[in-house]
Amino acid sequence: MNTELKVSQSELYETDYYLWLQDTIEKLKEQNYEQVDWVNLLDEIEDMPRRERRSLESNLVVVLLHLLKWHNAVRSHHASHHSKVIQTVVV
Repeated sequence: MNTELKVSQSELYETDYYLWLQDTIEKLKEQNYEQVDWVNLLDEIEDMPRRERRSLESNLVVVLLHLLKWHNAVRSHHASHHSKVIQTVVV
């Protein structure tokens, strides 16, 4: 029976991650350690630093792209403004 439960937990991890996560949290809170899917839980914990780093890198790229767009928009606005001033002065 215990082996069947581990297989179903592993299958749950593969088919419905959110439900697996909620179920694992519940088992840990209840201190029902025998039924915890330890293999997948440990994989998730080990992968956390990599996910956090990827997330940070992705967010930094988005910030840098927005800063570049803002910088170019400001430069374009200033160039457009200066050309209008020059046209007004020349005419």
